[in-house]
Order: sequence, then C-alpha cells, then structure tokens
Amino acid sequence: MNTLGLGGAVRARRMEVGMRQGELARLAGVRQATVSKLEISGAGSDELLGRVAEQLATKPQALLTAAVTQPARPVRRLVVQRKAARLTLADVGCAVGCSGSYVSKMERGVVPPSAAYERYAMDVLGAVTADFRMPEGETPKDDVEHPEGEKT
Repeated sequence: MNTLGLGGAVRARRMEVGMRQGELARLAGVRQATVSKLEISGAGSDELLGRVAEQLATKPQALLTAAVTQPARPVRRLVVQRKAARLTLADVGCAVGCSGSYVSKMERGVVPPSAAYERYAMDVLGAVTADFRMPEGETPKDDVEHPEGEKT
C-alpha cells in the first residue's frame, strides 16, 4: 500500500487547520525551512514532531498513525523530483510552454498534465507513468483554464 508518510501527514494536518508553513514554524519555534524539510522528507526529531503536533492541535501519535493509514498522492513525487533537479516552476513552465503557476497545478494534481509536461517530466526528471495519476476519487477542477485558453 502506498502511504502518505510522516511529512505528508504533517502537511495534510497543517492544511486542514488552515496554517501556513511560516506560521507553524514561528509557533513551534523553528525555521520555516525546518518545517518544509519535515513535510518533504518526514525527517525530524521526536522533539520537533512534538512541538509541531502541539501547534497543530494534535498528538505526535496521531500524525504517525495518519502517515501509515492515508493514501499518498502520487503527483507529489513530481514536486520532489523537480526540486531535486534544482528547477523552479518558471524553469519548467518555460520548457513546456506554460506558466509556472500552471506547472504547480499539474504537479499538485489540480489539473491533468499536458502532453508536453509529461514528456519533459519523464525525460528530464525521470518521472514514470504512475506519477501522473490523479489521486483515487479526485478529478481536475472544471474552472481552471489550460494555457491554450480552453477550459478543462
């Protein structure tokens, strides 16, 4: 079973309570980069997890449980691959003919990826077909425009 992972569980809870990374970091007494690293890799001390959980009005054990019981979003891997290649959203957007904002939407699974983005991600980022699957039960939003101006 593909799982959310600790970092994904922290991010999901943070978003659930409507908090930004910077705000969580400030409340937990750490740098925003520390929260980002925790959300991306799940790496952090027990003390850090405790401080973050407290600010998210939950317990560390609840985050750990969520990490192994909630399904992961395969498209999230595309973000990690792009960042590992040290490419910005604008870099990728320029290469595939759309805005960086639209690339972000494709990476997050808000809109389906364009053929140009799929080719680029596979050739440059080492993506595989499974990376482009929308999470089960989710579909792209109808109100998002494609770069060509057509609605999804």
